[in-house]
Amino acid sequence: MQPSLDPVYNRGRNISVSEAVDPNYQSLGVRLGSIQAFPSVAVTTGATTNVYANDGFKRSDAYYYLQPAIRVVTDLPVHQVELIGSATIQRFAEQKIRNQEAYFVNGLGRLDIGPDAQITGRVSYSRQSESPFASDLASDVSVLSQFTAFNPSLLGVYKLGRVRLTAKVDHLDYKFNIIVFADGSSRDQRERNRKVDRASAQAEYALSPSIAAFVQTNYDVTSFPFPRRDRQPSRDSTATSVLGGVNFDLAGLARGSIAAGYVTRDYDAAFYDDQSGLILQARADFFLSPLTTISAGAQRTLQDAASSNNGSYVDTRASVSVDHGLLRNLLLSLDATVVRNRLLETGASSRRLLTTLSARYQTNRFIGIEGLVQYGRARPGEVPLGVRFNELRGQLTVRFRR
Repeated sequence: MQPSLDPVYNRGRNISVSEAVDPNYQSLGVRLGSIQAFPSVAVTTGATTNVYANDGFKRSDAYYYLQPAIRVVTDLPVHQVELIGSATIQRFAEQKIRNQEAYFVNGLGRLDIGPDAQITGRVSYSRQSESPFASDLASDVSVLSQFTAFNPSLLGVYKLGRVRLTAKVDHLDYKFNIIVFADGSSRDQRERNRKVDRASAQAEYALSPSIAAFVQTNYDVTSFPFPRRDRQPSRDSTATSVLGGVNFDLAGLARGSIAAGYVTRDYDAAFYDDQSGLILQARADFFLSPLTTISAGAQRTLQDAASSNNGSYVDTRASVSVDHGLLRNLLLSLDATVVRNRLLETGASSRRLLTTLSARYQTNRFIGIEGLVQYGRARPGEVPLGVRFNELRGQLTVRFRR
């Protein structure tokens, strides 16, 4: 279970290199009274050495993306309405089954109830492509898999002196597509479709203007509407987690959040073992200078497995990134993430690594150029999970915005 409420630790005492925007290069948008619209379109071209993320069936290919987007937001002293829409059209030169279309629509409305309370409603609907680094699904399957996600939520925040209380309820509805493989075979993924109803609450107490302690609890009910192909019972379950920690924002030094807790997941069917374990969530930004920011993160969560005959898996990951402002309008970044997934029933495991070196250059308010080189790999464990792969890709993006 991923904690539902992200830690709020930015108190405005620090500005990272990626957040520092020179006003001379900031997009102006299109203003219509109290409404501002920020349209953009990006064109990306690149190449990969392993289009199917599988060393056993290694193919290289070139590709391009077209990514139109728009953000519309009100500019009022109180309350807020925001609409975001984007799409990604992905095309490959040779391996046509990798062609995909994705989109994202998000609507948000915030009601400010005096200076100390607010209620935010949000509805999002998206079609997304799965990542080889996001779940226990084999990488050569995940790169061909897409799903739609519907997520309405309601969030309330109340502040009283040093105390901040947050409550959230949301619903998630995932539907997975049919995968067509390179050999012409296909896989129906309806058995992965799921609905999750979740409630979360958090209490935070400010120990000082820079440090606060918090406790968060989450409860979710997960149901799978379609039966499994092998006629085994569905993985319907309930899960409860408690997480406690501190967040901080120390001027000129660092900001972040560190928390640990415990989660239990109980399955309706006796076919799956009930699971429980430690969860961890940590993130910190270190401000070495006005031009350099180093970020580090780690997490350990208990997730629903995509693999047959397994209920849950442990997802453990750590990341580090370095952002350096070489010029006012040129940002260099180096990121590395290590992921280990382990199925609890069988002990099957895999380790994955993703590293990215990127540069972002803003020529003026309207045109930006981004380039990156990325290397990813997966290594199945002694009891293998997924397939082995190595992939090197490079791409160049030109972004036009108003």
